[in-house]
Amino acid sequence: PRFGDGNIMELAAEVSNIDAFSDAMKAKGITMTAGDGMALPAGAKAVTSPSGDRYAYFPLDKSEGMRIMVFERAKKGAIAQRDKAALK
Repeated sequence: PRFGDGNIMELAAEVSNIDAFSDAMKAKGITMTAGDGMALPAGAKAVTSPSGDRYAYFPLDKSEGMRIMVFERAKKGAIAQRDKAALK
């Protein structure tokens, strides 16, 4: 099937350096987005959340309609705090 006929709504993958990942994708002709096809802010390689976590999405035309997010967690960001709490 093409363009999201499956059951997964979004897939997320953690990267250690989102700037380097964005540069590698750009070298392959893929410009990451802010999600839902929105462009990233001028000069940005990712969106920075209030907690400091950073993320970007593959363009839907490159992912065949599947929302694929890559993220880099901040040392004290929301994702890191959630994972630390889960380990208690």
